[in-house]
Amino acid sequence: MRRIQALLTGTLAAVTMAAVCGAGLAPNAPVAIGDTKIGKVLVDGEGRTLYLFEKDTKGESTCYGECAEDWPPYLTEGEPEAEEGTKAGLLSTTKRKDGSEQVVYGKWPLYYYHDDKKPGDTFGHDIDEFGAEWYAIQPDGKKASH
Repeated sequence: MRRIQALLTGTLAAVTMAAVCGAGLAPNAPVAIGDTKIGKVLVDGEGRTLYLFEKDTKGESTCYGECAEDWPPYLTEGEPEAEEGTKAGLLSTTKRKDGSEQVVYGKWPLYYYHDDKKPGDTFGHDIDEFGAEWYAIQPDGKKASH
């Protein structure tokens, strides 16, 4: 009985973590290019827009707590994968405080925006929250300008 209870507790914890993180965990996180109303920007394997946070100046995340609830980090369990049009040499990861690995492109840890509901949404672009600006990111690793 204790073994079943421990298994259920562990499963519940994993499900809760996935919900809190916005299901942003990918085994080998693909980074691709998507066409959006603001131009070509980085997206995950499902076409969801990825964002940079200008406060992350050293390639490490500064977004935790409430910030990470609104802007879930793009996490991976393996090496991120460069899809067509992206630059593999710009892909890496950074370790978060909880030990998880966040995908980095250039010097920017990547995030989702909680109000983006479908592929191509860019509602998080050009927003000032949590002490700095948030932008979709172009394939060259710079913030999108539109």
